[in-house]
Amino acid sequence: MTSEPGMSDDRPLEPPTPVAVNSPSARHIGVAVRHGVRLGAAGLLAGVAAGAVAGLGARVAMLLVRLMNPAYNGIVTHAGYEVGQVTVGGTVALMAQGVVTGIPGALMYLVARPWIPGRGARKGLAFGLVLMVVTAPVVLDGNYEFFRYVPTWISVLLFVLLYPLYGIVVSPVTERLGAGTPGPPRNPAVAWAGYVLLAGAVVWFALQDFFLLRDVFQLYG
Repeated sequence: MTSEPGMSDDRPLEPPTPVAVNSPSARHIGVAVRHGVRLGAAGLLAGVAAGAVAGLGARVAMLLVRLMNPAYNGIVTHAGYEVGQVTVGGTVALMAQGVVTGIPGALMYLVARPWIPGRGARKGLAFGLVLMVVTAPVVLDGNYEFFRYVPTWISVLLFVLLYPLYGIVVSPVTERLGAGTPGPPRNPAVAWAGYVLLAGAVVWFALQDFFLLRDVFQLYG
């Protein structure tokens, strides 16, 4: 029906089609975003906690070094700390340093967690070993304080243990608070690509660790 010339069409306008904000796909995206935010926040909180624990572990390692060789008590390290002095301020400083380094470690865990095997503490232990292999060259390279006071192998062993310690805290706390889903991505191509990249990184840095430790043992015995 058409309106006559000069007369207005007073038929009611049809309402616009509503946007399907409650469609299954929209709900799925919303759930995924909320889960990602929760998991990320849990990971950062776990990194802070695990970093503080690793910093406290570093204090224990330094105390053991002091007890093994008290002849170095009173010597000032390159970082400005006096060997043999265990103070609350120094312990808090080590824990704060652990928190600062623990946050990047948590980000690394959030990225690598789908491809790290195991659950709970076992997953954390596996991540700690991966983190040790990847970051050891940065920590040990040029830092002679690790090998100055006790035999090299003792010092390496004491401080290497901090990596699994960090891992067995950051992983369970992240998964517990973040309600993470274990296992690799469902897409086979993405899953295998992640495994290949992780394995390649571990092999590459393991070779770097080997050559670094070889040089360290040649220099410090």
